[in-house]
Amino acid sequence: KGAFYIFMNVGRDSNEFCEEFLKREYVALTPGSAFGVAYKSWVRLSYATSRERIGEFLSRLERFLG
Repeated sequence: KGAFYIFMNVGRDSNEFCEEFLKREYVALTPGSAFGVAYKSWVRLSYATSRERIGEFLSRLERFLG
């Protein structure tokens, strides 16, 4: 079964990560904690978009992670 979502381990609280990423990079992510305690350090991403937008996201993620 396939889907257009992936999970990424961010190594910290997913709620905090998503809030900070939204404030600094203006991109909304889904905290993994919404899917249960086992995913509290993960975020869910959708890649159902153009390659250009995915590239822009990766640039913002790289900047955010510094």
